[in-house]
Amino acid sequence: WSSVANIFFTKSESSNSQIKIDFCERDHGDGYPFDGPGSVTSHSFFPRNGRMHFDNDENWSKGNGINLRQLATHEIGHILGLQHNPDPLAVMHPYFTYRSCFKLQQDDKNGVIALYGR
Repeated sequence: WSSVANIFFTKSESSNSQIKIDFCERDHGDGYPFDGPGSVTSHSFFPRNGRMHFDNDENWSKGNGINLRQLATHEIGHILGLQHNPDPLAVMHPYFTYRSCFKLQQDDKNGVIALYGR
């Protein structure tokens, strides 16, 4: 996201961070419980609190399978204010399909640039 738009990410241990990432299980108090391994892998909340949750029961992967990097990129898109996109190649497509070489598609780029500029 930061390679195409005027946004920057830095790691912070502060409780005042704008984005908070947690690995949670089942009912974790946000009204959107996880279902264990399988269907719901992650969710995020824009922009009311910048929370991003990943289901700790999933078998997360750096490669083929439930790819953490690919899903985190999608959830960060939501935190930035992007909605789902019907293009099956888009990062913001609502259904996860592992891609060994995934990248932001033009509509993903256009959306984040419209919100944050270049």
